[in-house]
Amino acid sequence: MKKKIFLLLVFVLLLSGCGKDSKISEITLKGNTNADLTWSYVIEDYSIVGIDSEKYSGAESKSEDDYFGGTYTFYVNGKKEGTTKIKFNFGQSWNKKFNYSYIVTFSVDKDLNVKKEKEEGSYLALLKVINNIDKLDLNKDMDDYEFTFEEDKKEVNKEKCYLGKIKDLSDNDKILEIAVSEDNIYIKEDNNYKKIK
Repeated sequence: MKKKIFLLLVFVLLLSGCGKDSKISEITLKGNTNADLTWSYVIEDYSIVGIDSEKYSGAESKSEDDYFGGTYTFYVNGKKEGTTKIKFNFGQSWNKKFNYSYIVTFSVDKDLNVKKEKEEGSYLALLKVINNIDKLDLNKDMDDYEFTFEEDKKEVNKEKCYLGKIKDLSDNDKILEIAVSEDNIYIKEDNNYKKIK
């Protein structure tokens, strides 16, 4: 897969910003149903929020260049006052290289306004790595690398991080171990995690 395909991932559209109140919270994410790069979801408490509707538009081809050419839009509505989470799962069922989570915490007030309170998930760690790919000295075609992340955060250098591995498929599966926090990326060297600059 070409480098530009991965870079398209950076332009994920998250249209429902934290702190905004409305009857419907709109989440828009990139993918391509025709390339089997899809989003599914699990709602923690269906009595508080639901998916009012969803739609897909965009890429019509299975071409590599269209892997992120499509758009998934989910419309979240409030049902009763409270707080709950929706876990969006992104990936290809047959490919561990593309399996990530995006978890959103929603609150609903007495007027059924929906607010996005918090974002988390390994998908955000992937975005951060791609945004800083040059700092990691990964100079080969991106198709030569496989990215995997653990689902739960661990503490690294007093920060909550997603632990991940970048496997170099062109160099005897050489593995670079990393940790990704909200603010930093660390590379594991000699059993210590060092922050990249």
